[in-house]
Amino acid sequence: MRLSSTLLSLSLLATVFARRSPTPTLACAPPDQQAVAAAFDLAANGLLGTPWPQYPAPSPVRAIPPSLLKAVGWVESGWRQFTPSGRPLLSFDFGYGIMQITSGMAGAFANPTGTLDPGVQTEIASDYQYNIAFGARALAEKWDSVPKIGDGNPSVVENWYYALWAYNGWGWVNNPNNPRFQRRGTPATFPATYPYQERVLYLVAHPPRDRYGNPLWGAVQVSLPPRSTIGSTPQRYIPTGTHHQTTPALSAVYGIAGLSPSPPAGTQDAKITLTNTGASPWLAIGSNAMSVTYHVFTKQGDPWASFSPFSAGVIALGQGVTPLTANVLPGESATVDVQVQAPTAEGTYLIAWDLQQAGAWLSQSGVLPRAVDLHVTKPVAGTAPTATPPSTTAPLSPAKNAIFLSDTSVPDGTVVAVRQILLKGWLLYNSGRVAWGQKWSIKQISGKSFGALDHFALPPTAPCRTVNLLIALRAPARAGSYESVWRLQDARSHRFGDGLTIKILVRSGVHAPPTRPTPLPTRTAIVPPTPTSTPVG
Repeated sequence: MRLSSTLLSLSLLATVFARRSPTPTLACAPPDQQAVAAAFDLAANGLLGTPWPQYPAPSPVRAIPPSLLKAVGWVESGWRQFTPSGRPLLSFDFGYGIMQITSGMAGAFANPTGTLDPGVQTEIASDYQYNIAFGARALAEKWDSVPKIGDGNPSVVENWYYALWAYNGWGWVNNPNNPRFQRRGTPATFPATYPYQERVLYLVAHPPRDRYGNPLWGAVQVSLPPRSTIGSTPQRYIPTGTHHQTTPALSAVYGIAGLSPSPPAGTQDAKITLTNTGASPWLAIGSNAMSVTYHVFTKQGDPWASFSPFSAGVIALGQGVTPLTANVLPGESATVDVQVQAPTAEGTYLIAWDLQQAGAWLSQSGVLPRAVDLHVTKPVAGTAPTATPPSTTAPLSPAKNAIFLSDTSVPDGTVVAVRQILLKGWLLYNSGRVAWGQKWSIKQISGKSFGALDHFALPPTAPCRTVNLLIALRAPARAGSYESVWRLQDARSHRFGDGLTIKILVRSGVHAPPTRPTPLPTRTAIVPPTPTSTPVG
């Protein structure tokens, strides 16, 4: 069979969505945990706005309980958009990013192109905010597709039991009556012994904590339905108990890297990044003006519970009050410099950051403060004070680089028929500092030729973005084992990035399409570190 020139000219099917490309001077930096927390709050409450994915217009869901959406992200990936080495997170069955988006993505369910727009796919794989917002929309769509629970109020956590079930896989696979669920320990310690929805709901009520002890979200109690109520075929039911979590008027996420060790009564400047994740603006002037403050606790104190000057572990409250200098709208962030004074006694303390409005602390109305350690120690006699190390930026990445993530079709070792047309796919990540431009290409540098062309145009791809690169080739006319190696090159033919391989086994008498492992019919989640015992921040 002759490979037509038309097929070759159309074979490079990938495109890239270049919107919001990051500053091309530093390496692609993964988001910190507080940035991810803010994105969850804003997506859950429908406050991200365009161009991020929105809740479906016909759906009654206009917000998802934030603690529930955060728990989904934790079960799916441990809140990771990237691996520790900086590669976009991709599971073996092509679940992408924090929310492990699978449906419609390249490579999932043996579809080399995916059904979503290529620009949407690259944002899901590369942008943590887009990934979270898309996952929130997908969860809302599941809500619309399953039997209604209770009064159908989306602010009731228990009413999401079926939607959570469907997010991972509707049917017997997650039915609580499935005998494969032996329910050992807790859903945090032995997650595989519980259905997906019960793992999520357990974490809603038992959030993991970071290395300072901060809960990653506000705990909300949850009542599970009796297994007898579900039976073998899920039907509508009325929950025995309900717990609400609505969109708050005031909510905040505090970003701070940490504090330097201090001598007793010493002072230091702290830089705090505040993100408004509530529905109301923060005002800089007037009777409702917002200020930043901090509280000092011993390590045995609990700044995440209601407290007073007489609470155990309290050293000082409402310190370093610093007004905002400008209004901060929902979804916006502001950075404030606050001077922190250490206690007079040596020891390790918790500095808990809070917001104050009209003399009231937001922590006392349910907004979680953010605590960090402060180590207070006397300088050793005869030694010079140790200067605070200067802040460092992310290391420079190569100007041009391409990281191979996965084969989206025809993985190495695929068995094909003689002269079979192949659509070979590589999922790549532009981890360099410059965009892949016009007249850049992918070129064969060694091995067997699989068609008339040995190079194809490379689609423009912004830094820190993925692209699904697809080329049409033809298997040789004789049976055997064949291999070729390809590299990316710029307009001046300078090669860069990982080598890309094609390895196939050609068999006479084979007429089937390229063989691939059959994906599971349901999404499979990555199991993160045990949430209740492993520090995550």
